[in-house]
Amino acid sequence: ISMTKNPLTKVLLNTLNIEQITSEVSNLQDEPYGGIPTIAYGEIFKQARREGTIVLLDGQGMDEQWAGYDYYVNNNNYTIQGVQKSPFKPYILNDAFLEMAIKPDYPKPFNNKLLNLQYRDLFYTKIPRALRFNDRISMGASTELREPFLDYRLVEFAFAQPLEYKIKEGLQKYLLRTLVSEYLSDSISFTPKRPLQTPQREWLGNEMKGFVKLQINKINASEYKHWFDKSAMKQEWHNYLKGDNGSSFHIWQWISLAQTI
Repeated sequence: ISMTKNPLTKVLLNTLNIEQITSEVSNLQDEPYGGIPTIAYGEIFKQARREGTIVLLDGQGMDEQWAGYDYYVNNNNYTIQGVQKSPFKPYILNDAFLEMAIKPDYPKPFNNKLLNLQYRDLFYTKIPRALRFNDRISMGASTELREPFLDYRLVEFAFAQPLEYKIKEGLQKYLLRTLVSEYLSDSISFTPKRPLQTPQREWLGNEMKGFVKLQINKINASEYKHWFDKSAMKQEWHNYLKGDNGSSFHIWQWISLAQTI
């Protein structure tokens, strides 16, 4: 803030009207979306519009270009930063329904695993998903969101760089960190990446617990109930409330489905 001379506007998100906002964002997205982070973005766009700011800049793309996610070095095929085990719960689905799911086989145009993971995230998983979610909620607030780091010249430049510019001695986004270290302290420049933190896991198991239960009941009373193993879903929700909440991804997918019923 002191470097750019731009004022900081804080936007508070709480649970007082979160259920209403959840429904509003569901209508805007018209498909399952990521959860509280998407809602939080939406509240920022609303505040920007109220203050007369109609064009905003976003920072999507740098982690994908410069190998910033933990799974780039953890030797797994995850697409979510900061999880200890897969957030997907396929056993909750009915066997017949699950058989219709086909795991995507993403193109691998490079002779390098890291480059292929970056390519997957940029063109098939993280970036397309983030841009779709954020474009809809920004336009929902009548604001325009721009992504300067996704300029094709920056993407091509990053892919052409030696891999040691991206990960060196276990340090990810090495070149970017080295460059900004000229302007920021090492404690900031070289601090480990942390996943975006929202209170979603805590809220779903506490303040929003009743709301989640209503959504589960809504699914179980709907024409889509045969998609799920009801007992497995019940057990997974029980486990979540008992502390097995390393990821709330699956819980939010139930909420997203219930919003469309």
